[in-house]
Amino acid sequence: MQVTSRFSGHRLLLWLLCLLLLIISLTGCGNAAPEGSTSAGETAKGRFLEEELTLPEDITMVETIGRLSDGSLEMMALTGDGAERKLFSSKNNGGSWEEIALPKELDAANCPFTYAAAISADGKIFVNGGFGADGSSMENWLFAADGQGRKLDIPLKDTESSGDGSVGNFVSEGEFTEDGSLFALDLQQNIYRINGETGEVSGTAGTSDDARIFNASGNRLFYFSEGEIHVLRTDAEENGADSVLPDAVVEENTDNSYVQGDKTMVFDSDGDDIFYASHQGIYHYNTGGSVSEQMVNGELNSLGNPNTSFRKLFHINEDTFLLWAKDESDRDVLLKYAYSADASTVPDKELTVYALEDSSEIRQAISAFQKEHADIYVNLKIGRSGDNAVTADDALRTLNSDIMAGEGPDVIILDGMPVDNYIEKGLLMDISDVAEEIKKDSSLFENLCEVYKKDEKYYGLPSRFLLPFVEGEKQAVDAAGTVEGLASHIQSLAQNGNDNPVINLSAKTLLGYLFDADSAGWIDGAKVDQAGLQKFFEAAKTIYDADSDKENALDLETQGIANVGSSGTLDLFIGDIDVNLGTIGSDADLMAILSVNQQTKGKTFSYGLFNNQEQKIFIPYLSAGISSKSTHAEEAKAFIKTMFSEEVGSVSGNGLPVNRTAFEALMQQEEGASGAMAFSNEDGEMISLDMTVPTEEDVKALSGIIDSLDTAAVTDTVVREQINEQGEAYLNGNQSLEDTVQTAMQKIQLYLSE
Repeated sequence: MQVTSRFSGHRLLLWLLCLLLLIISLTGCGNAAPEGSTSAGETAKGRFLEEELTLPEDITMVETIGRLSDGSLEMMALTGDGAERKLFSSKNNGGSWEEIALPKELDAANCPFTYAAAISADGKIFVNGGFGADGSSMENWLFAADGQGRKLDIPLKDTESSGDGSVGNFVSEGEFTEDGSLFALDLQQNIYRINGETGEVSGTAGTSDDARIFNASGNRLFYFSEGEIHVLRTDAEENGADSVLPDAVVEENTDNSYVQGDKTMVFDSDGDDIFYASHQGIYHYNTGGSVSEQMVNGELNSLGNPNTSFRKLFHINEDTFLLWAKDESDRDVLLKYAYSADASTVPDKELTVYALEDSSEIRQAISAFQKEHADIYVNLKIGRSGDNAVTADDALRTLNSDIMAGEGPDVIILDGMPVDNYIEKGLLMDISDVAEEIKKDSSLFENLCEVYKKDEKYYGLPSRFLLPFVEGEKQAVDAAGTVEGLASHIQSLAQNGNDNPVINLSAKTLLGYLFDADSAGWIDGAKVDQAGLQKFFEAAKTIYDADSDKENALDLETQGIANVGSSGTLDLFIGDIDVNLGTIGSDADLMAILSVNQQTKGKTFSYGLFNNQEQKIFIPYLSAGISSKSTHAEEAKAFIKTMFSEEVGSVSGNGLPVNRTAFEALMQQEEGASGAMAFSNEDGEMISLDMTVPTEEDVKALSGIIDSLDTAAVTDTVVREQINEQGEAYLNGNQSLEDTVQTAMQKIQLYLSE
């Protein structure tokens, strides 16, 4: 399942800074220390083991950690819900901490928050933050090791006031190099080199639309600019000389975004040796080389969790690394990776998990499972990665053949698959014992757990779900009790001569929304109701024809089910459309919908389920079953239990958790949150939207809707693609209704009968 969450790009100026993420290429081979070596028939030994070190009590947020020249660590952090700021020192690589003197100017009463902070090798502290009792004065300060500080005047480029007292540009990241230079990144992606003694700007490094700092180590600054990772040597004979890491070390992934402070790579260096951490692991690269060597395998620990963000890497010695990171709950953690010569390079047990589509949610579950089961290696296999031309049909045929041959996976993520067919063929194990145990241990939305229950036996369980919804005025929400009702309402709006499009969706996107809401009404296992299918296409055509502006229609490219979330809700807010369709799959989706409904002027908006007749539809997601031929049934059952845990479910992502406790925890995470969006309409008029936090009543209302759900949408990817293929031809006028229905019926029935 590919995750998509997109607002209309030409209208939205996000308050987050979006840049490219970087994904590390898995190149090179291990040496005796990191990976171990063995002759044929022997078990390879040698692996770095992960340990979470204990931070000082009552820390709410770590602001910076630095390693001093004597090998000690210093950490500046907020404690007591941000009421106090403290400075700590560790003489044993994070094994224990003691509080040391903090410059009085940095007391939380004088500086409530910081935007950037750094500690140098000789104990200097740099801070950019909000000073004064209310934090309204944006200032840069540099403190010597003895605590003496002074305010820095850094002449930033393009500094503007927004007119409301806020500053348009400021330092958002800072890093010290060994020679005492301070490198600072501002909001305009300019990187400045600042003399650590005088505070004078002595030059710039990267200046581009995508510039950012990773880390500084020794006399190297690692920064990103214009699509490349640069290494600037401050001790080079030619001041400012830098080099670019080769493509064999890093590759761009332009499908992701960068949020200030969260890093997908962090660096450290020692002489000619460069070390860096990514979600794939910790690597060693020798300057001038063309390959990197994996020291720590990210698949076996927290590194592989896509919701882990990195802050700083410390290479302590050849056998030890420390990593400051943020975990999936946005909690600061200090992770230690220590080499063990006795540990197997790869755990002795292997559990294979198969998913038709990759997702961060399944990878997060795998990471959480491996933290609790260090003796089990989880091998994730993806049916179609997006990098190949494999169709869903081809991928499923291969999977079926592997299962029948006894070479299939242990755990099967059922999203996009013909589950009824698998149950009839006996390919899925009865996991009723797992279902009952999960119900006993956790509070669940139990009405959602019955999706794959046949003859009183459970063959699969959804760990997450999404809700098809409609948003607009009361008449639209009421009409969405059926697809036909919504089509009639949208047609009437179009006939009233609206200046703007009514719904403004591409054929493919519209068909996807309608399929989610309506398909369960005319597909039952291997049976397809032709009359229901025809009504579906007719309703889709009515809605599609209501808008004449096809060129600017919202088109969300997806594979299978996608969390398109609240993508159209901003269009509704600025009046570009009258009706919004989407799915609620996260706390952020609910937040956006409620914010728009509460702040739209001149109209009263609400949201409700997009249903199929009397059925209350939901979209099961991250559903799991176990192959009936699995030889690791107990391990597979333990994995499914992890998927339902509060730890995994309470992380915001694609799909709301079936675990009710995790759902409540997820919604509570937004308490106290605030933010705003600024965007423009088609006339260039700037509009702002305050993001309001769901109230207890809002959450209860959504919980009530969830408790009423009784029917799962059809999630079979092959069926969905066949409907899209025929439906697009019909909606665009390239095929008659009769031919569309006949061809779709033939293809779907042939597929479901196999």
